Amino acid sequence: MANQNKRFVAPVVVIVIGLCWLLNELAILPGVDWVWTGSLAAAGILILIVEGVNKISFVLGPFLICSSIFSILRSTNVIEFNIEAPILIAILGLLMFVAEILKLPGCKIDPPDNGSEN
Repeated sequence: MANQNKRFVAPVVVIVIGLCWLLNELAILPGVDWVWTGSLAAAGILILIVEGVNKISFVLGPFLICSSIFSILRSTNVIEFNIEAPILIAILGLLMFVAEILKLPGCKIDPPDNGSEN
């Protein structure tokens, strides 16, 4: 992702936090912790925006978004944790499997310089 697009990351985070806080204060779907749920979704989306698509972001971004959705379902008593947890583990495995099938590139993080010269 180009550096000029990364400048929008901080404002998007602030907007999401503010909107989630507002949902809490207005008691929209009471019992849902919108700050936590929104933060999970925002983190997933931001990982995809900042990192682009690679093996790590392809797995982690959608997994956090799914976790956010399941958090809402659990908070509204649609599902229980004993159902949510194994479904999320299966989704994590499925995302890992698909990332391998698609032969996505590895993470862009450079290894740290350990001071040795070769």
